[in-house]
Amino acid sequence: MPSKGWSIRPHKTPVIASRYDIEECGNMSPPQFPECLVTITATLDIDAIKELNYPVTMRGVKSNVEKINIVLTSETVQKDQTTTNYPATQISESNDDQQKVILTISDLVDVLEVLKDGSFQNFEWFDLGLYLGLTYFTLQTIEADYLRDAKRCLLECLAKWLTGDTKATWNKLAVAVDKMGETSVADIIRQRYL
Repeated sequence: MPSKGWSIRPHKTPVIASRYDIEECGNMSPPQFPECLVTITATLDIDAIKELNYPVTMRGVKSNVEKINIVLTSETVQKDQTTTNYPATQISESNDDQQKVILTISDLVDVLEVLKDGSFQNFEWFDLGLYLGLTYFTLQTIEADYLRDAKRCLLECLAKWLTGDTKATWNKLAVAVDKMGETSVADIIRQRYL
């Protein structure tokens, strides 16, 4: 599968959608559709291929379709030759603005680092997930998928939060760990990001 100019990084391998995952989403209230996180980055230079096909295997689903393809396309933008590059200007955000910054999956490493710096224990991932608003059933699924791997469970829990919560903020994370009694982690978050 040609992928020149594209970087593909599945968060879980193999990338498979199973019948169990699809049926489970219907039993939840409200329904949570199954997902398999894949980070895809395009360099968008002239040599990059214009279309990326990424197959996802289907298992246990009653259908003639064995694979579905995710197709991404890009348009190459050529730089204007007369553009002048100026040095970046540092902009300081107010405390109120920083509290409103929405976190996404691209902030996962920063979130993991701040938890590690505050000596957050990986085995507390389930409680953290609950305080962040993840459902009990979602956390049970993570636990079943990664038995006896608390570090991976924490990673998946945070990834689920960052991809599912459209209002994920540093403040929300600080409040969650504070409620758990992890005041040192909450203090570090507030010092760095709030």
